[in-house]
Amino acid sequence: MAEIKKLKLVMIVDDNEIDRYIAKRVILKNNFAEKVLEMDSAMTAIDYFKKINISEDNLPDLIFLDIRMPAMDGFEFLKEYEKLD
Repeated sequence: MAEIKKLKLVMIVDDNEIDRYIAKRVILKNNFAEKVLEMDSAMTAIDYFKKINISEDNLPDLIFLDIRMPAMDGFEFLKEYEKLD
């Protein structure tokens, strides 16, 4: 069986607190990632990316993204994310 590489950073973008909690617990309990960032909306996640110095070192290795969220849905998030440099 192939060894699973532990991810450095995983981001969960979901407006449902329980879903974020369950996803984070599964990720950390199974040692899939060193750190998990929880974002309660797509706008919060976009704001996070605008504030940090975007480089390979501080970008998430994986983003779990809820598609149905108020204000900005997952598809709109992806469009905004692609615009970031």
